[in-house]
Amino acid sequence: MTTLTWLVTGCSPGFGEELVQNILDQGDNVIATFQGSKDRIKYLKDTGAATLSLNLTASRFWMIGKPTATIDWSDKYTTAS
Repeated sequence: MTTLTWLVTGCSPGFGEELVQNILDQGDNVIATFQGSKDRIKYLKDTGAATLSLNLTASRFWMIGKPTATIDWSDKYTTAS
């Protein structure tokens, strides 16, 4: 069986949070994005999700010149075919 990697936006408590937990429970990988405090979704990282603070509503002009986040995917998200 192939392990999938899911990108889920809006993972603060609520629907996104439940979706991430269900994906992790079936053995797939998750990249969980959120807006706001890391403390609100720290437990998702503790259960195996990669987390990324991301404001999807920001104007592209606001983002120009801003540092971009880097995620170390390592071997966790590399799958062999």
